[in-house]
Amino acid sequence: MVSVPDWLPALTGVKRRLTSCCDLGAMVKGAAGVTGWNMALLAEGVPLDPWGHPYLLAYNGTLGVMIIYSSGPNGTIETNAGSDKALGDDLLYKFR
Repeated sequence: MVSVPDWLPALTGVKRRLTSCCDLGAMVKGAAGVTGWNMALLAEGVPLDPWGHPYLLAYNGTLGVMIIYSSGPNGTIETNAGSDKALGDDLLYKFR
């Protein structure tokens, strides 16, 4: 069984509040200098983190892992896409 952090709900078999607005990019801000994110590509139906912001997903080719990111309580993504070190109040979970 995979250990999942408390802040990352199990997405299978659990009813989650899903986004239904058309401009999800407006729900997550990027901090100055943060790179790699294209908020316009967020799809409708992305699960929300406990603070009501959509989870983000990126691939780290060096480590060969996918990473799920939460922008944390402040709703501002402060971590570059693909980074395996969370910055600010961001949270991340790596998996293969």
